[in-house]
Amino acid sequence: MSAGDSGVEPLNEANLSALWKFYDKDKNGVITRAELENLLDNIRKKDKIKEPLSSSFVDEVEQLLDRNRGGHIAFVEFQSEFNRFWVYRFQMYERFARGDHTSTAAHHANHRHKSADDHDNSSIRVELEASRRRVDELERELGQLKQRGDPSDLNRRIRQLEDEIANLRERGDPSELARQVRDLENRLADLSQYGDPADLKHRIRELEGRVTDLQGDLERMGRYGSPEDLVRKIKSLELQLEDLTASEKEQKARLEAEKQRALQQQEEGAAEWANKCDELARTIKMIREEHESERENFARELSASRTRLTDKEREIDQLAATHRSEMGKLRDAHKRHRAEQEEQLDRAAASGRVILEAELRKKQQEHESALRDLSASHAADRDNSLIELHEQYKKKLEDWQKEQENLLRAKERQHDEVLRDLRETHRQQLEDAHREWQDAHRSALDDHKENHQRATQAHEEHISRLKERLREHQAVLESKEQEHAGIVSQLRETHRKELEGIKGEWQERHDNVLKKRVTEHAGMLELKEKEHQDEIRRRAREHEEALKRKQLEYETAISRREKSADDLKGVVERLEQNIQDLNGKLEEARTQARGRTGALEAQWSRHTQELKQAFLRKERDLTRKFEGRLAELLAEYKSLHADHNELVESKKDVEAELQFVKKEKYESESKLQALRTITEGELKKLRTELARERLRWTKEILPQNLGVIMREVEFLYEQNQSDVAQVRGMRRIIALVGRYLGQLLPKGTVDLRIFVDSDDVDEGGALWRALHCGFGGLENIKNASEDKQARLDKMEETMESMIQRLAFEEARSEQLERLLSTANLSRLRMGEDFRMRVDADKSMLRRAEEKKIP
Repeated sequence: MSAGDSGVEPLNEANLSALWKFYDKDKNGVITRAELENLLDNIRKKDKIKEPLSSSFVDEVEQLLDRNRGGHIAFVEFQSEFNRFWVYRFQMYERFARGDHTSTAAHHANHRHKSADDHDNSSIRVELEASRRRVDELERELGQLKQRGDPSDLNRRIRQLEDEIANLRERGDPSELARQVRDLENRLADLSQYGDPADLKHRIRELEGRVTDLQGDLERMGRYGSPEDLVRKIKSLELQLEDLTASEKEQKARLEAEKQRALQQQEEGAAEWANKCDELARTIKMIREEHESERENFARELSASRTRLTDKEREIDQLAATHRSEMGKLRDAHKRHRAEQEEQLDRAAASGRVILEAELRKKQQEHESALRDLSASHAADRDNSLIELHEQYKKKLEDWQKEQENLLRAKERQHDEVLRDLRETHRQQLEDAHREWQDAHRSALDDHKENHQRATQAHEEHISRLKERLREHQAVLESKEQEHAGIVSQLRETHRKELEGIKGEWQERHDNVLKKRVTEHAGMLELKEKEHQDEIRRRAREHEEALKRKQLEYETAISRREKSADDLKGVVERLEQNIQDLNGKLEEARTQARGRTGALEAQWSRHTQELKQAFLRKERDLTRKFEGRLAELLAEYKSLHADHNELVESKKDVEAELQFVKKEKYESESKLQALRTITEGELKKLRTELARERLRWTKEILPQNLGVIMREVEFLYEQNQSDVAQVRGMRRIIALVGRYLGQLLPKGTVDLRIFVDSDDVDEGGALWRALHCGFGGLENIKNASEDKQARLDKMEETMESMIQRLAFEEARSEQLERLLSTANLSRLRMGEDFRMRVDADKSMLRRAEEKKIP
């Protein structure tokens, strides 16, 4: 299956490194279980998965990413394996969702099956079978423990592992190396943001293109004449524009006067229309008042009918309340009868419980006396006759269990008969009471139905009368509304005809005036346009003659500039060749650094794999040893309660070992702190050495590398110093080199004031110093990075060994604490099992006594 089949594209290296930096909160070079859960939960929310992720899902992803089973995820494992999860994560979601549904269905089926079995078989029989199996398992474990060796071998193996860890710790810590490699990669990425030295050629070409564009702009502007002529021409055009605007203002004033006259005529027509509308509104108001008076009369009649209807509903509610009270009395009588029956059953059960408790106490005393005898005999002859006592105890236990089972069967039969009789009598009494209650309920319902039918008939008759009156009123209202609509339509038609006549007369007068003014204005514009075109032709001829003269001058200047530009191109080509050589050296250094980091990562993975295998072997030995001891303690406590002292002694041994591990953990933390102080001192020394190298670089290396090139540049500068344009070009190159070095080099390495573009600066010396700084800085960065890499390798190895040692000691202490807690819990569970068995015996005796009471 490929990434294309799943429909999800894998993440690139930049996204993977960004994820790693974000979720590695403590910056220790690894991702723990908690950080992995946080990462998976955020991915689930992004994918809009509502169900939370299960622990089994997180375990599977952790096994996928943690290839060397080190308990945490390194950057190499994350970078190589995370895309497998990213591409197929939706299939994993679906698979775990189906697994959850099937597991829940199986759980429900098992629960139903178990409840049916519990209903068929008694709880005592299941308890006895479980106790037999537990005794057999404990005996088998006891035989296996006797075949094992001495626990002193475990301590010897622990010392060997500690010596191996100490040897690995002396080799150094690789985590510091990985962190410093990442810092160097981040620095290279930050430096790459400011551009590459090879881009200098492209920038120079861009500047040349801009110079040519500016020259073209100057040529195009020269075609239109001198700036003074253009200013005079613009002023004349502005005067003409002012004349035109004044004429337009006069035309607008005339139009405004005509509009005001038209508005006055419109207002007069609107006043006449308003008078007519007022008369119409008065007539409509009179009709509306009559309509409202009739509506009020109808509303009074409706309110009276509604009051009568509410009275009828109130009577129906009273009948329903009486019916509910009678039903409540019947329910109370039924509850009292049921409570009396339950009290009788409780009294019978209490009397049987007392008899069963007495028998249970007697059996418990006999059982405790037998246990005391067996424990005393076992304490005297435990080493010689342990197997014989087990067999005797098993025989007695089986005999006692058979007797108890026979007694329980007899008591259960008696108890079932009594319960059957009680259920039969209670069922008959309940049926009689239910029959009486149903008869009373039927009679009450019949009365209620008759009353309700009479009330509904009266209510329907009243509603039919109201509907007839409403139909009559609606017919009257419809006739009046039709009359009102006819009057309104006649008034609207007359008003529309009058408005159309007024509007037509006003439109004709306005169109005639506008046509007359437009013809006058068009004639004036044609005269102005002819005069303006003649003036433009005359000035264009003058401007073309001036442009020809300017073009000859510009051609001579351009030829001189092209000659100087060719000289500069030769210098730039030599500079580009030197930059390419330095870039090749820098790439070689980068490939060497990547190869060394790959070898270190492989060595780191081998060391972690060896440590993991040693830890797993030690973990297996520890788990076997402690599980054997725990099983031995459980068997002895379950059988005879005589080996409590050995359990206490083993607990003390475990606590002593835990204290020893904590002490070693504290010592390792102190050693790690000392190592950190040492590494900080080494870093300070490294910084001072880098500062010395920078000084040596600025004073010795730069002049040696680029002296020849600078002499050629100074010679060109002296040859072309008389040309002002050439001097300006050199200044621009100096400023460009200064900006590039200010972005590339560390602050304080180069005095950037030498790149200021002013007349007081010696351009030749500034260019010489700038190129020295630029090409010598790359060589110095390469040498400093190699020295720093060599020092950081050793520091990384020492830090990694200390971190591995600390993680191992923490895991060891946590394992010992878990074993101690499980031992305590098992001891508590054994006591609880014994108490549960005693309670079960008491309950059986109590049920048997209850059966005997009748």
